[in-house]
Amino acid sequence: MDKHLYRERLGSLLEYCLLKVWIMLSYLELRRYWVKGLRNGNLYKLDKVERAFYKACMLYARRVKYIVNRFLLGLLQPIVEKLTATPKTQALRAGLEIVKRMYTCLVEKGVLAWAPYVRLWLTERSFIEYLGFMKLNTSVYLGV
Repeated sequence: MDKHLYRERLGSLLEYCLLKVWIMLSYLELRRYWVKGLRNGNLYKLDKVERAFYKACMLYARRVKYIVNRFLLGLLQPIVEKLTATPKTQALRAGLEIVKRMYTCLVEKGVLAWAPYVRLWLTERSFIEYLGFMKLNTSVYLGV
């Protein structure tokens, strides 16, 4: 597998798992994210300003049917990510950060030339999740 195909595969995995590009948000979608955050307890992780802004956006979306302003959508995206975060998505984010650092290091050292299967391991979702959970469960006090 060459570099371009690897980057394509890793990029598509990243887009599939983490990135959501919105064109518009309706009231029903915002309400669904609110309920999901309420059920999994992430609603209480938002600070007062974020919660008030989200409620205001829900009221606005109820009135005008859709939010299409890119600026508002850009401000809503991190809040929605906080509301819908699960341990698995957090592990995927942490694992992808580690995989990116590992890949650049392995390319610089030339390891991929004599160990081509390492590149395949770095694209496997289960391996990325494993690395992410290992990072999330590592104690801060160890200095790792």
